[in-house]
Amino acid sequence: MSVSIKIPHMLLKYTDQKQWVKVTTDNIANCIDELITRFPELKPKLLNERGEIAHWVHLSINQEPVSPDETLKDGDELTILFAVAGG
Repeated sequence: MSVSIKIPHMLLKYTDQKQWVKVTTDNIANCIDELITRFPELKPKLLNERGEIAHWVHLSINQEPVSPDETLKDGDELTILFAVAGG
């Protein structure tokens, strides 16, 4: 099963400027694990100190918000978004 991950612009320097990365897995947690295995510098950007998806990271599948325990289908697009705070 192939899933495409859309990488946010601010993380492209960690993925060799690849905006889309294909992985083969059936759930979001494994998807993130595979992404970090390929690009280890992403780990502190995506995970907290307990190894969980950080609270500032938001995930969507095919433009619908999802939780990290969601399952995936072949051809799904996982988008990684970051919470932005301003003042």
